[in-house]
Amino acid sequence: MSPQIISRLMWLLMVFYYPFLGFLVLGMLALAVGLGILVAWAPLLCMVLLPLVGLLIWTLVQFALASRAWTSEPPDRDDSELRLSRKKLKGLYELVEQVAQERGLRPPDEIRLAADTVAHVYEDEDGREILVAGGFAIASFSQHVLAGIIAHELSHFAAGDTRLSRRSYRSFVFMEMLEYHLLTQPFWFLNPLIWIVRLYHLGYALAWAANSRCQEIQADQQEVEQVGKERAAAALLYTTVLDGVPSLRLSDIAQSYAKANDRLEGIFAEQVRRVTKISPSDWRDACRKDMRKKTGWFDTHPQLRDRLAAMGVSSRQALQLPIETSGPHARDLLPGWLEIEKQLTEWIVDIFRVQYAAKMEIAQIILGRPVYRD
Repeated sequence: MSPQIISRLMWLLMVFYYPFLGFLVLGMLALAVGLGILVAWAPLLCMVLLPLVGLLIWTLVQFALASRAWTSEPPDRDDSELRLSRKKLKGLYELVEQVAQERGLRPPDEIRLAADTVAHVYEDEDGREILVAGGFAIASFSQHVLAGIIAHELSHFAAGDTRLSRRSYRSFVFMEMLEYHLLTQPFWFLNPLIWIVRLYHLGYALAWAANSRCQEIQADQQEVEQVGKERAAAALLYTTVLDGVPSLRLSDIAQSYAKANDRLEGIFAEQVRRVTKISPSDWRDACRKDMRKKTGWFDTHPQLRDRLAAMGVSSRQALQLPIETSGPHARDLLPGWLEIEKQLTEWIVDIFRVQYAAKMEIAQIILGRPVYRD
């Protein structure tokens, strides 16, 4: 199925979702009233029709409970992002604007930094376009490779991906709330009306995931055009395969800092150091493990092998690709990088310290005695 057809199907399912629910609810309400009148006129049918009336009323109650999703507020992203002035991020803004001009893309309204991402984009509630750059990408990549990643992310703005995501947010919340309330009721699987709703949700989820995968492939093409397929593939490997090696994961490094209560240092620099020290055989094993993963129906991103193939790079070629290290480092764009890195480090280590303290408290409750750290 072509990306255009998938995108149109996704749009149609989103547009007609609430009319579908409205038609279903009104139909159930009308049928319940009609059956109630019929029972009043023909009491002998009471034993036959009352269970059906009860089923309709029961389903309507579940829809009413799920309507609380409308009051749900989006999570506050500001807690996980570092917002600095344009002056402090001047070099990064200049690079982003240069990439946008070269690729015919529009620059974001604001750039923010975060610890737990390579890079991503989104639209806030006011429709402002936000680019979030990750500490690891800035600490480890050259400016040329970072430019390719930025081209990938900005293309999501141009394609309307972020606007679609923002507009569909409440639909997703409503679907999740509706599913939760319906599936927590006893004998829900005996209600055919619930299965109709669930089938619509299933179709929506499949279309959404397929559309998201197409968007990622198209964004990868922007990155290839910006830096070439070899550099784009190498950067993809570098940012994807890290999770396959526990000692290289940022979360594991942060957890070790939190557990030992070490002096705060640059965990991004530590991650880069560990990556450069990994043996070639361990790196190839991690790459092969990641390449064996297959893309699932509900995956919002294609797996590594599929993304490399779309870039025109075979698995064998990818294993021979070194990460781009020539040229000025991305961190040179930010004269105050060391201080910024410290702020990001404090943020992510504090999170894992809280999590570690909670685990210790739970263990103490279970064991009935204090748990001491090594």
